Amino acid sequence: MIDRRWIVALVVATAAFGLALLLRERIDPWLATATAAGISATCAVWALGRHRLRTLLAVDARGLGAAALLGVALVFATHLAFRIAAPWLGPHVSGLYASIDTVVPHPVQATITFLVVIVEELIWRGCAFAKRSSPRWAAFAVVLYAIPEVVGGEWILVLAAIGLGTVLVLQRVRTGRILDGMVTHAIWSLAIFVVVPLA
Repeated sequence: MIDRRWIVALVVATAAFGLALLLRERIDPWLATATAAGISATCAVWALGRHRLRTLLAVDARGLGAAALLGVALVFATHLAFRIAAPWLGPHVSGLYASIDTVVPHPVQATITFLVVIVEELIWRGCAFAKRSSPRWAAFAVVLYAIPEVVGGEWILVLAAIGLGTVLVLQRVRTGRILDGMVTHAIWSLAIFVVVPLA
């Protein structure tokens, strides 16, 4: 049985992140995203509770090493895929970066990105995943993760969410934790959105 608190957290986080993406060209996207992350983090901690959080955030040194390697591999794979698809995707990706190009300093952008990663893992690999590990439920968790991007109307981000979300859900199924996914996700997001962007 799914805890009602998880459903509340999922609905609130989906709405908050979706709205932040939808309004990214009208208000500062970094401020909007940070606000969405703060609201969603509060919901996630409340919904999961101390005991479940402790289980999901259990540390396994070997697992964290593998997660870091996976994150680096995903960054290289993303850059390689973009080079191949640049003639088709280039203008769309440039437009996406332009929509988040603000006066916010890079260290602040990196901090917000890192916080968003933590919250997204708590929500979409914590609350969304519940206690199930069936392939159907894993696919459902991936779809849920892509909904805010659909609301935001940016199909490049929808594709990225489905691809990255699939990797992170498989990682969650294999390890039973979300800390590993946080490491992989943080490396990919910080690289692609802040350190070595595609365009």
